Amino acid sequence: MSPSRTPSIDVPVFLSVEVNVTKCAGPVCNAGDYNVTYNGHPTLMIEVPMRDSVIRFGLDAATPEDVLFVGMTTSRKRSDPQLSSYSISVDRRVLVCTDVDSKPGQFDVTLQWIIGKPLAHDPQVHNKPG
Repeated sequence: MSPSRTPSIDVPVFLSVEVNVTKCAGPVCNAGDYNVTYNGHPTLMIEVPMRDSVIRFGLDAATPEDVLFVGMTTSRKRSDPQLSSYSISVDRRVLVCTDVDSKPGQFDVTLQWIIGKPLAHDPQVHNKPG
């Protein structure tokens, strides 16, 4: 009897990004300025290694409770999208999208949230189709 074979499937990569938004403090800050970090860094380049990778942006526990996601835009043309429509959690602290990763290249994403007034910040995505 031959050994049974288990069919293989490609499981999408799950990329989790912790976002920290804090009010800017100090002599170089303007009123209403905020500092934003991604996984502890002031800038972020998300390396997408394979098709249909899931990207999760989550506001970390240190981010004030009144900071809430309201949307996301991308620099990709509508005729050549790489990201799916986004989904925002019920508590508005998590934003998720899927990257089709069908074409190489780099593009900007603008995360939008509200802290009494709208605010936006720009991580980047770098597609590397396998």
